[in-house]
Amino acid sequence: MATKTESRNEQIVRDYIAAFERKDPAGIVADCADQVYMKNGPFDPTQTRADLQAVFEAFLPHVGSVQFRDLRLGAVGDMVYTERVECFGVPDGEVALPVNAIYQFNDDGKVIDWREYWDLIDWLKQGGPSFDDL
Repeated sequence: MATKTESRNEQIVRDYIAAFERKDPAGIVADCADQVYMKNGPFDPTQTRADLQAVFEAFLPHVGSVQFRDLRLGAVGDMVYTERVECFGVPDGEVALPVNAIYQFNDDGKVIDWREYWDLIDWLKQGGPSFDDL
């Protein structure tokens, strides 16, 4: 049985997913602390909510639809873990990218550490836009 804090944190991650599917950069980072460490796959980490929002603002216009499929999500203490397939509409079809992510929350329910693990080569092979262009 999940604790009250674990249930709250799980819902925050579900809210993030809904914002991502709406392509809403402000909504994606709404529950991040001002100082949030985010390591996104092969890229250099960001350290602030403002910088993280700027990343999403630069990225999202380059993809069509966004949908998270095959979501597995669980919480343990102050951590939420997800396994999912992120599907992005691109000019030549769809990129279906397996992603594992870990979110750590502070006592106020704000994300303070966020790490996503995925394969850049898989993204590019499926027709995902080059991040050099963003």
